[in-house]
Amino acid sequence: TTSTIANHVQSRDGTRKLLVKFPDGQSVESVLMPSYRDGVAAACVSSQVGCAMGCDFCASTRDGLKRNLAATEIVEQFVHLKRVAIASGRVLKTLVFMGMGEPMHNLDAVMDAIRRIADPAMGGLGWRQVTVSTVGIVAGIDRLAEADLNVHLALSLHAPDDATRAKLVPMNRRYPVADIIAAAKRFYERSRRIPTIEYCLLAGVN
Repeated sequence: TTSTIANHVQSRDGTRKLLVKFPDGQSVESVLMPSYRDGVAAACVSSQVGCAMGCDFCASTRDGLKRNLAATEIVEQFVHLKRVAIASGRVLKTLVFMGMGEPMHNLDAVMDAIRRIADPAMGGLGWRQVTVSTVGIVAGIDRLAEADLNVHLALSLHAPDDATRAKLVPMNRRYPVADIIAAAKRFYERSRRIPTIEYCLLAGVN
């Protein structure tokens, strides 16, 4: 790998957060999360340096978007996390694109990375073990469905109505809730994978 682990911290529950640094000096966060099952872990990787989505509750967007990651830089995060998992006595079983950035805004690199990570002849993780999370980029959801990668979709919805969601997720002004749900249904019809709906629960807000 050309990247390095610039920092590695572990929480009390065993979650490990890596700061992965690239040769140009930019860095992203990658996370290894232990399962309740012994010997198993899940991983979370970033698709961009920073983020342009501006979600109210997310620290990744504070400095805006720096650049997209190349597919190789995404794969290197997976390699680092897999090594850390092995060193901690666990096997990396699932991977989610839910770190820094909006995967649908770097979808070509994300799909290329998925192919390298999931293909039995390469990373060997398995297609069904991968989830792509999005704030609701409708065109990206449709493209991911059409790619037939056999992966899962997660929607960072955070609110069921446009008024509340627009305060939390500025992109909702472009893609309202009804359009996002319609895209999720199209994804299901094409892939037969049931999308996951995600909420960051905020007291008194949603």
